[in-house]
Amino acid sequence: MDIPAPPSGTGESLCRNFVKRLVAGVVLATAVVLVFVLCPRATTSALMATLLALCMYEYSWLVVHIKALMLAPSPVPSSLGQPANLPPLSSRPHAHTAAPLAWIHAPRLVVVALVSIAVVVATAAFFLGLFYVDTIDVTPTLFYYTFLPYVAVSAAVTTSGAFFSPNVPAAVSIVVSQISFLIIIMDSLLCPYDDVHCSYVIDTGFVLTAQSFVMCAVHLMAADDTPSAYLSMLLDQLGVVYIVGLIQILSNFVDLSAVSVGRKNVLVLLFTVWAADSGSYFTGHLLRNIGYKRFHPLARHLSPNKDIEGTVGGVVFGLVAMFIATNILHMTATGIIAKVAVTTAAILFSRCGDLFESLIKRAADVKDSSHLIPGHGGFLDRVDALLFASILFALYNIHLQLLE
Repeated sequence: MDIPAPPSGTGESLCRNFVKRLVAGVVLATAVVLVFVLCPRATTSALMATLLALCMYEYSWLVVHIKALMLAPSPVPSSLGQPANLPPLSSRPHAHTAAPLAWIHAPRLVVVALVSIAVVVATAAFFLGLFYVDTIDVTPTLFYYTFLPYVAVSAAVTTSGAFFSPNVPAAVSIVVSQISFLIIIMDSLLCPYDDVHCSYVIDTGFVLTAQSFVMCAVHLMAADDTPSAYLSMLLDQLGVVYIVGLIQILSNFVDLSAVSVGRKNVLVLLFTVWAADSGSYFTGHLLRNIGYKRFHPLARHLSPNKDIEGTVGGVVFGLVAMFIATNILHMTATGIIAKVAVTTAAILFSRCGDLFESLIKRAADVKDSSHLIPGHGGFLDRVDALLFASILFALYNIHLQLLE
């Protein structure tokens, strides 16, 4: 399987890279916080749809790299107990990023824009028809100002992601993932997540299971051989759980009114994870600068620079950020012990998210999931910790609602 070669590195200086990371990080963080603080749920839901499309796009290219490496010819083991003689990661042709930006050029963008507009118009017309025949039972205000804008953005980003995906099964996966997410969003509009006494119209688990079966059928028909079909199905199921499943958990926070506890919780989650990530980075560099050498790596084979010492520093920074954020937002429903316990567990989960994405990139033998964020890599590189931490914060949010 041929992998399109990504553009070569620029060889920029460390200082320039740091400035690029700082500017991109500040701009991105400011934009995200402003959206969560000022914008209605139509905007935040559309943001989640965009995030889903971007992450699925990057993951589709990671899958291409993983399949190319795992399905490459290698010596067959002589017995079941003897491991195959696979080449180490360091000896494989290394790519800096999984999703090459070389595919995105002006003529292609014009075509994508025209196709996206056509898809948006067709999708909007379809749902308008459903609304007028009373198939979608929501108020006109909710439909026109929340649901329809979300559908338009979702259709546009899904079309773009599918167009730039590496192959047809990947494009189908992006489309099916967005349809699953759309059904989940419709369910949350009819039965808000912060209403713990409401019964969901459609179970999220059923939606994700249905998506898994659809993609299994696609890979069975599209694969060239049995190993390729098997590996494709396994990697696609991982994408369903890792990306679609975890982003829908995160979306349960932001698909709420601007004054809800869930909206405040997502702001605390963002500040906590960002502070923990920065704190881990700062602690590790500080200890190295003062001559500390007895580092204890968390998983040396996945990410040699992530260690227990940095994680402890990240927990401290994250706890400080959590207390500052909860005091500013006047979140006093639970005691200090509960806040510390939940935040500490969430930060540890976020480190697991970092390592999990490192595992995927190691398997693909790439450094970044893409170059979509200057100096930071891809969107998967930025939300890996956030997605895992959202699991704990979701449970905490349910706990707060049950107390009311």
